[in-house]
Amino acid sequence: MAIDFPASPTNGQLFSPGTGVVYQWNAAGGLWLQYGTGTNNAIISTTPPSNPINGTIWWSPDTGQAYIYYQESGTASPSSQWVPLCPAPNIYGTTGWRSLSRIVTTAGQTNVDLYPFPADINDIEVRFDCIPAVNGGNLLLRFFDSTGTIDAANYSHGNYYDYSGGTQGGTVTWYSNFSNTQSGIVINLYTSGWGVSSTNVHGIQGRLAIPDVQNTTRRKTATWQAQMVEQTNTNVGLLSGFGYRTPAGAITGLRFLFDNGAFATGSVINFMGSP
Repeated sequence: MAIDFPASPTNGQLFSPGTGVVYQWNAAGGLWLQYGTGTNNAIISTTPPSNPINGTIWWSPDTGQAYIYYQESGTASPSSQWVPLCPAPNIYGTTGWRSLSRIVTTAGQTNVDLYPFPADINDIEVRFDCIPAVNGGNLLLRFFDSTGTIDAANYSHGNYYDYSGGTQGGTVTWYSNFSNTQSGIVINLYTSGWGVSSTNVHGIQGRLAIPDVQNTTRRKTATWQAQMVEQTNTNVGLLSGFGYRTPAGAITGLRFLFDNGAFATGSVINFMGSP
């Protein structure tokens, strides 16, 4: 039967006459070319197909994801959009977690900042692997307040240490330390005369979590756990602790720094976030 093609088509326009074949207008040749069979033949392209019809399937080689073009019906203001055919699995096991920033320090870098937080982020996790530029010192965490200003006061924190001699079967010692009104949340590395060495290949490694950063009515609390080898390579430690900012209110960013100087080259801090 004769096909009644649209008059005055635009380049790339798709047309399905109901015969099971999809056509696309090629302006350079001035003719309709067969585009595929049926509306569910996947179109492979790095960009969304132009002029799709309801049910068109597009696979992107950049994202490795397939999408279907969905046109709403029966609503006062129908919309049309590309939606994933099968949502990609989440590699972190929790809905919505994604990497916000991964920073590798350069020589003499004094601060590592994540500012501002994306507007949709409420929970933060930080994974760190840091070495100070000079021996000892403490790793500090500070918050950007709701105005975007660093808050360097009004923190409280508590630290717990479980450390032993470097030899196998060494004695384990438990130590705790509580401090108030510090200049930041302190991951205390210099207790009883020992701390992380600037030449120590182990450094200080761990994770830190801050929930509900956008909440404006509650103070913000961070919890962390880390491990280290002290500067003479004779003691190993498992460290954990918590800290909080005294005023209530949202925080808009984070800053990490060593209180006795700068980071050594190649320290890594990876910021993760979830809605």
